[in-house]
Amino acid sequence: MDVSTEAIHQARTLSFAHPNVSYAQEDLLDDSQSGASFDLIVLADTLYYIHPLTDERLKFIVKTLAAD
Repeated sequence: MDVSTEAIHQARTLSFAHPNVSYAQEDLLDDSQSGASFDLIVLADTLYYIHPLTDERLKFIVKTLAAD
């Protein structure tokens, strides 16, 4: 999952040999997203892009991801 169309395209290109991997363009802070479930969630190089990263936003992210 990434908010960037280009990042999703690049990830799909790099992992074309792995048909069991899927990607979606979504916004981590958008609470209207579908309730999809995931086998693995990695927040790598992500949280420092969220400004301001308040305690409330961080709690929202954790709650949203844990609910899926």
